[in-house]
Amino acid sequence: MSETDPAARAFEDLCAEMTVLRRSVEALPQAWRDNRPPDYTEDLARVVKAMNAVGMHMKAIDADFSHLRQFRVIL
Repeated sequence: MSETDPAARAFEDLCAEMTVLRRSVEALPQAWRDNRPPDYTEDLARVVKAMNAVGMHMKAIDADFSHLRQFRVIL
């Protein structure tokens, strides 16, 4: 086969593409480790705790002013 054989050239191109693809796939685990998103578990737990506290305060306020419900005006 000569250097200008289209089949040989296509095979060389395929080999080059496969090499690039293999290297890319091999690099994925490290890329995933390097680009791991932050763990927001603690932050979200604090937000949930604060929202629950606000909800409890709102229920207490609602209970304290339940006698005013009779004066609600429907618009």
